[in-house]
Amino acid sequence: MNEIKVVVHPAADIYTNMAVDEALFRTVKKNTSVTLLRIYRNKNHSVTLGYFQSAECLDVEFLKKNSIEYVRRITGGRAVLHGDDLIFSIVGTIDSSIFHSSISRTTKNVAKVIKKAFANLGVDVDASVRTTIKKGDTIQNFHCFNSLTKNEILIGNKKIVGFALKKRAETFLLQGSIMLDLDRRLYSNIIKGSVGADISDTVTCLNDCAVEGVLADDLTDALLTAFAAEGMTPRSGDLSSDEWSLAEELRKKKYMDSTWNNNPKKYTEEGINV
Repeated sequence: MNEIKVVVHPAADIYTNMAVDEALFRTVKKNTSVTLLRIYRNKNHSVTLGYFQSAECLDVEFLKKNSIEYVRRITGGRAVLHGDDLIFSIVGTIDSSIFHSSISRTTKNVAKVIKKAFANLGVDVDASVRTTIKKGDTIQNFHCFNSLTKNEILIGNKKIVGFALKKRAETFLLQGSIMLDLDRRLYSNIIKGSVGADISDTVTCLNDCAVEGVLADDLTDALLTAFAAEGMTPRSGDLSSDEWSLAEELRKKKYMDSTWNNNPKKYTEEGINV
């Protein structure tokens, strides 16, 4: 039976949350079967951009008007509006039972656990069987929940869970967003040129589908039960002092740096001690 270290953090700002995930990814020990599961939320509505996505796709004026901050993730994928979701990150190596050299196998393993978590809440979901790209669509336009990647979670044909992943050698970081609630007005306006776009055909949220209201704590418990059912023993933990120090450096020197967020190719990492 494998062990999974569980870190549940209170809501924080988006800069801190992305910095903590990267700190854990950078410091994961090689040749270990221990997987780390971090569950958290953002204090306020905020947007994360996929690593390869241009910041020019964002409607920055709309974001400013609505006090929505944005940062760039180190994982791929597209823009995600956070604040109404529960976010999870999974960090580990190829020796973990979750991760596989095949990205498709990795997301399939995660999808299996997420489907069990939803079943624990009495909600039936499916995993997308293929990546779906709409005509005229590129990574630069639209948000994460307007497209489907294989193994992401659906209710009907509407996306409710999105994944983004980074792999370095045999180390992995998978970030996921589970929509608890959904502010359709905000989500319809974060991307430039999509003002007022109808997203009702592509995205849904848990509290639109559950018989009873679901809180973040309910979903957290359902996730931990699902991991345990897959033979991964949960063990509560937190970051080490060195990991927190690295996260603080990354927050200040990377995620709050406009160069990283707007033009990562020009960003130079200096003075961050791993």
